[in-house]
Amino acid sequence: MKFLLRLTSVFLVVFLFGCSLFTGGDVISYQEFKRMVQGDLKSANDVSNIFPRSDADVKSRVEFAIDNADSGLQKIIKLEAENRTFENTVKALDDAEKEFGITYHSVAILEMVSPDAVIREECQKGSIKLQSFAVDAFLNLDLYKAFKAYVEGNVKKEKLSEEEQYYLNESMKDFVRNGLDLPEDKLKEVKVLQKEIAKLSIEFDSNIAKDNSHILVERSELDGLKDHFIDNLKKEGGKFVLGVDYPTYFEVMENCKVGETRKKLYKIFGKRAYPINESLLNEIIAKRDELSKKLGFKDFSSFHLNNQMAEKVDRVETFISELAEKAVKKSAKEFDVLTKDLPDGIKLDEEGKMNPWDFGYVKSEYKKKYFDVDERKIAEYFSVSKTIEGIFKIYQDFLNLKFKEVEAEGFWHKD
Repeated sequence: MKFLLRLTSVFLVVFLFGCSLFTGGDVISYQEFKRMVQGDLKSANDVSNIFPRSDADVKSRVEFAIDNADSGLQKIIKLEAENRTFENTVKALDDAEKEFGITYHSVAILEMVSPDAVIREECQKGSIKLQSFAVDAFLNLDLYKAFKAYVEGNVKKEKLSEEEQYYLNESMKDFVRNGLDLPEDKLKEVKVLQKEIAKLSIEFDSNIAKDNSHILVERSELDGLKDHFIDNLKKEGGKFVLGVDYPTYFEVMENCKVGETRKKLYKIFGKRAYPINESLLNEIIAKRDELSKKLGFKDFSSFHLNNQMAEKVDRVETFISELAEKAVKKSAKEFDVLTKDLPDGIKLDEEGKMNPWDFGYVKSEYKKKYFDVDERKIAEYFSVSKTIEGIFKIYQDFLNLKFKEVEAEGFWHKD
């Protein structure tokens, strides 16, 4: 199920612009949408149209993804063995995964960033439906047999490139790794577990995204923070609202002089989606362990690493152990340096340890004092326009591409 790990070119472009939210636009046809997910993008408006704009639009995109993938996979499965080629079997699966992945991500991202609660809810349902479909469709015994027929028959008739041969080999390994060699009844059990894990994982992430925990503070409790940051905070009952979003959290933890403010925000940040996610996490862990054992692995770590570069758990444990040994020595030296000149209001406990909500602030103050480095001032030199310009220059130089700016409307939510 490589599509879940695939960041397509379309998705990457959108992500570079800060997860744009799309509004307005005309309803597009099935064929038009298919053209776009196949990579035939003729304008900036095409990129915009890949993303749903309403709950009804979400439903139609989900149905499109399922119908389109099913159609593509059935063509692969129904081919006669003697007619199989890399193009109509192996590459055809890669194309089906790519197109499915584009639609899946267009739904999944709006579940996290859309300001419309109805759309977010529908996107969550859609993501679960798509994941469930993917387990049955891409981990299909008939699809595996189609690949085996090509490998055992026609592959010798073609001269594959190194990249094509590598992709074919990895695809065959993935089929086996995910249980396609198991008896049919065992494979059904594996699929049920995979669907359950996918559903629980989506719910887990969604709960964190929807968490609106916050603390209320007076302006005096925001000492050390820039006026423009404070002025942009929401207010409730005359007090300032500090939420658990990352920009707010890191700004406060690194720059707020008031220890009690940092402490309160640190504790509430650590409890995002608690206690609802605790039971979900326990279920995910248990089901992952059960799945791994059914697939013939000792535990989930062994299953997860099996198709990674490290491959073996003991390699990772050795790497982490050796790294930790070196890191502990280095961190001890840095801790001694930091604690020799603590900022006002910071104290170590009786054991000589620092409160976790103080560490980021202490580091930030040390850099300002001894290195004349203030991350906030550095950020002033990296405006959005300059950052995007720099990113595009890297891509142009590294990938020999050329980007041209075009005027486009309807990409950003009005707020």
